[in-house]
Amino acid sequence: MEMLKNAFTKNRAEYYPDDVYGRFVIPPFLSKFPIMENQESWRIIGPRGTGKTMFLKYLCHDTAFSQKRQDISIESIRNIGIYWRPDIQLCELITEDWLGKNWKSAFLHYLTLIILEEVHSSLSNLSNSKLGFGMRDILSQPIPSHISKVALDCIERIDDLKAFCEQKKFEFSIWLNNPFAANPPVFLNPKPLIPMFVGYIASLESALESIAYMVFVDEYENLKSEQQMLINDFVKHSETRLKFSFAMKKYSEVNYKTSGSENIVETHDYHTLDLDNEMTESFFKLIAAEFVAYRLSEVGAISNDFGFNNNSLLTEEQQLPLRLENERVDKLIGVAMSVFPSQTTKDICIEILSEGPLKRRLVKIVESGLKLHGKDSNYSADDFLDISFPDASVVLAAILNRKGQNVESIKKYFDDWKVTQGKDNPIRGWIDNNLHGCIFLIYKGLPKRISPLYAGFDRFCTLARKNMRHFQDLCHESLMEYLTSDEVKDGSRDLVISAECQAKAAKRVSEKNIFDIVPTFGVNGEKLKALVLRLGQIFEIAGARYSQSEPEINHFSIESSSSLGLNREVNDLIESAKVWSVLFRERKTKVKSACNLVDYDYVLNPIFAPHFGISYRKIRKIDLATHDVDTLFSGTEDDFSKLIRRYRDKWKNEVDLVAPEAERLAGTQERLF
Repeated sequence: MEMLKNAFTKNRAEYYPDDVYGRFVIPPFLSKFPIMENQESWRIIGPRGTGKTMFLKYLCHDTAFSQKRQDISIESIRNIGIYWRPDIQLCELITEDWLGKNWKSAFLHYLTLIILEEVHSSLSNLSNSKLGFGMRDILSQPIPSHISKVALDCIERIDDLKAFCEQKKFEFSIWLNNPFAANPPVFLNPKPLIPMFVGYIASLESALESIAYMVFVDEYENLKSEQQMLINDFVKHSETRLKFSFAMKKYSEVNYKTSGSENIVETHDYHTLDLDNEMTESFFKLIAAEFVAYRLSEVGAISNDFGFNNNSLLTEEQQLPLRLENERVDKLIGVAMSVFPSQTTKDICIEILSEGPLKRRLVKIVESGLKLHGKDSNYSADDFLDISFPDASVVLAAILNRKGQNVESIKKYFDDWKVTQGKDNPIRGWIDNNLHGCIFLIYKGLPKRISPLYAGFDRFCTLARKNMRHFQDLCHESLMEYLTSDEVKDGSRDLVISAECQAKAAKRVSEKNIFDIVPTFGVNGEKLKALVLRLGQIFEIAGARYSQSEPEINHFSIESSSSLGLNREVNDLIESAKVWSVLFRERKTKVKSACNLVDYDYVLNPIFAPHFGISYRKIRKIDLATHDVDTLFSGTEDDFSKLIRRYRDKWKNEVDLVAPEAERLAGTQERLF
């Protein structure tokens, strides 16, 4: 049981060692991008949670020369990866304001020590790997005096490099905190020291003749702008033995200038791999299914009938064709769907018509519609409810609340539907367009119930929106909910987590993201949380309309006339929301160009949907004018309360449903603006 609890716990790259062989699932599109096969620099971008760090660790020497690998090729030494995530606290001090004219030399010294230490580690990993050539012990070889005496304090052997770098990094950190109390260290520079040293290594063994290094700078956006310029110098002027690439959050603003008058330019100086664009929904579903099957197989929670212990299949690029075979994919997805089953909309509707609180809620909506038309004396709710036709019964509750409809016609359509379910019957279209919205509406009216539309492997994939961190959280919280429920039974049958447990977990993950995680998103974290709450409240009110005339609103666009009216603060917050994946920007259809804010739709991250009881599907949107956008992003509590009241009046909501909650949450925003 203890092992089962931990099946889904590791959801960040920091929880794994540098060697991620067998733990990192290579993306199926990797073969399109020969990152380690050429001499070019790369910019790797992707939203938070899309696996940038794990991807870089997979490319670097700890994994490339893993003792667990059987497929190491001599070709891998032509581009040995070095992973570097800058120490931000340390880099905060390496500035001109703190160090004066020494800051550039200090930064390059720090970088040189990092690279030298990683070169040593790579040689150690290489020596201990299964690489098939008789390489003698490189680490025991002497360091040439012209390198050692000038730059390395006369250390004698390559194996002494690690201790040298550790000592120098310690001395550097002491000096950095007291730059005016002691003399600065003797500063090192990656050029020409690193290429010269690597060239010497190449001379020691014929098999190492083509050895070269690629430094991957992770979280590039966290470096100071002037520090980025120094990295750009290396990207612009790369050498055969030493090249640089960098990874960053998508939409981050970074500096592409060099220390000179040039900029680094895409294609000419580097190529871009956008992990988000390349990760299709089908690829993500496969990786998510592999995650479920392999993790649960490891702890014995499911039977291992499909070779789930074959980690090399996930990690070795040459096995991609086997991994992508349709039969294997179908089996894996089938396993994931059996662990995280979903209820069909028809089954959910049967549940609504069968359970007391849910049915009473449905009857209330039907009766509201009958009263709207003044026909409550001629018809009763029972005339429009039939458990044999559950989806039609649920949808008609909303249709009856539309002023433009006729009760007698609706009854006739329902009677015909029971007989023929004909294609020309408008009920078919109503079901297609309104059923999900109606289900969300019914469950939202019962605070203790959570819509089963949030449960199921496919729906978890949609909620996660290609973010493995979110998907893993959904799986973990579902498992925790299951283990504390009365569903746990002794026996060897495969794990099956009910839709109820999953839905509760989805809401918990949603709330954790809104209230605990979003506030940590940089300097604008609290404002981004306020934005999520405000948008969610508006979408919640929209979804509470009994008529469901515009179902499943969960995104917005900015009216064309508003494009020039947004203030700088709002524009900056929109950009921050994109960087942190609070909002997803998607280009509108039928626009002549996509050059400014009004040419896009802005979609609230679906992981937030369960907290508000709204849809996670991109179906309907609202158009916002300048003053509404300003209010949402930077308005006061009073401004937002007025906006909420205006939408409630416009949509004629049932105030007992959402008004108290919306007003309560609106009152929490005053301190943020």
